[in-house]
Order: sequence, then C-alpha cells, then structure tokens
Amino acid sequence: MGDIFGGEADSLEDELSQLIEFGDQLDRLNSLSLLVVLGERVLREKTQTFLGKLLGRALVTVKRSFDRFINERIENIEDYHPKQGKRIGILWFVKEFDDLAQLAETIFENAERRVDLNRAYTKLLQAVMAGIERCATESSKTPPDVVRFQNYHHVFAVLSSLRIESLANERKEARQLYQSCMESYAAEFLGRPLEKISNFFVGVTAEIDSGRRDEEIQYKQIYQKSELKKSIKEYPGKKVKKGLEELYQKVEKHTYEDDNRLLQVVWREMQEEFIRQYTHFDNLIVRCYSGTGIKLDFSLQDVLSYFSDIAQSH
Repeated sequence: MGDIFGGEADSLEDELSQLIEFGDQLDRLNSLSLLVVLGERVLREKTQTFLGKLLGRALVTVKRSFDRFINERIENIEDYHPKQGKRIGILWFVKEFDDLAQLAETIFENAERRVDLNRAYTKLLQAVMAGIERCATESSKTPPDVVRFQNYHHVFAVLSSLRIESLANERKEARQLYQSCMESYAAEFLGRPLEKISNFFVGVTAEIDSGRRDEEIQYKQIYQKSELKKSIKEYPGKKVKKGLEELYQKVEKHTYEDDNRLLQVVWREMQEEFIRQYTHFDNLIVRCYSGTGIKLDFSLQDVLSYFSDIAQSH
C-alpha cells in the first residue's frame, strides 16, 4: 500500500486527512457522519494492523474536528447578545440545537460512538440554557419571563420528543424552568385585576390576623358594607371581561412566535390565578359580611365564560 501511494509511509494518512478536511469545509456537520462510520470501522479492525492504525489516527482527526465544531457553536452562543428594542421569540441557538439534535439522533442511532455525542449534548445544552438566561436578562422589549418560558418550553419539547436518555435530568430541569417562569409571568401580568377589591380585603385580612372576629369587621368604619359596595361597584362584569380581552391580546403579542398551544397554557394559568383571587374574595365576603346580600357583580361561572369566550374568539 505504501508503493501505491508513492512509497511514502504517511501519504495515505495525508490523503485521509485531506479528505476529512475537505468534508469539513463543505459542511461542518460531516464530522458527525464520519465519527460514526470511522468509529464502527475501527472497532472491527485489529489495532496493530496497518489499516487499523491508519483508521485509528483518522478517527482522532475526525474527533478533533467534531469537538471543534461543537466548541465553535458554544462560542457563538456565548458571544450573542439580543438587539435592543426588538422582540425576542424562540432564540436562534435554541432552534439550532433542535435541528442538530434531530439530525444527530438519526446519524448516531445505535452507533458505538454514542458517548461522544452525549458529552457534546451536555456541553452544548449548558451553553443554550445559559444563553437563554442571558438573553432574558438583556431583553428590552420582551418580558424576561416570556423569553425564558418560551425557550425553555421549546428545549423541553425537543428533549421530550427525542427521549435522549443521557439528557433526562436536563429535560426535567427545562420542564421545571418553563413552568415556573410561566407561572411568574401569569401572576405578574394578570396582577390584581380587581385591585380596589383586593386592597380592601388586604386590610380585612390584616384585621382577622390581628385577632378581630369575622362578624366584627364590618362595624369598623373603613370596612363597612358601604365601603365594600363602593369597591365592588368599580368592577362590573363587562369591565372585567374587557380588561381580560386586553390582557389576552398582550399575551398573544408576547408569544407571537410560539404555536397557539403554549398561548392557551399561559391563558389557563392566568385563569387559575384569577379564580384563586376571586374565590379568596368570595370566601371573605361570606365570612365577614354574611347576611348582607353583598356579592361580586359576576359569578365564578361568568369568570370561566369570560376566559373561554376570549380564547375561542381568537
């Protein structure tokens, strides 16, 4: 074989190295396929044979190329900063990880060199998660929690779809992060939609916590029945529904790049938070204003209808 390649001991190795480099220049993703093919071939060859040594050295070259490819992707993520004044949807490097994982799982299916891919996944995903946090912090247009829950949700969806065993912990973490960020966003942007009623009952709760009996609350001047009625009068059902419609439009803009399913998940989270507040107020009315006939202008069933009608109309 040395004679075939001009009598030089290293000529065949040089040819292989040039071929690997050429493939790398054509498409950096070629290192994935070469890693699998050469890895399997090396395992079938005796390491002390001419061909075994040759392929072994070629495999080392390919592995370096693969590592360089992963490290470059990590560096690109670390160097990226979102443009100020522009909305942030699904970040490019999250989409890129999705594309890479989909391709890699096809190439490495049942491959012997799976351990190399798993290590690369871990390093790359760490950079992706750190990048999401950095971009959320630096976002000037899109609320940080939206950047987080949209992108963590996308990562979770990818990992759930592919079921990569080595990334089970990362999948669990992505799920926890997207859920907690979504809950935080829902609580913040829903806020206190019945603010005056909420403020009124903050004071009532403080009285109860101080030891005042429930039935005595309404006899304190600032918590008389007339004061509660004034607060309730500020929130007729039509006004509440209109406020919720405006809130839905805002959420829709924030999640513009996601499919409708995630929007509906966020909307259900806001519905649950609204119901929690409504139930809290209703319980306090029953406890402290029993027999007065006072009630909120709309029922719990009305609340459910508001949220459902708004979601269906969009």
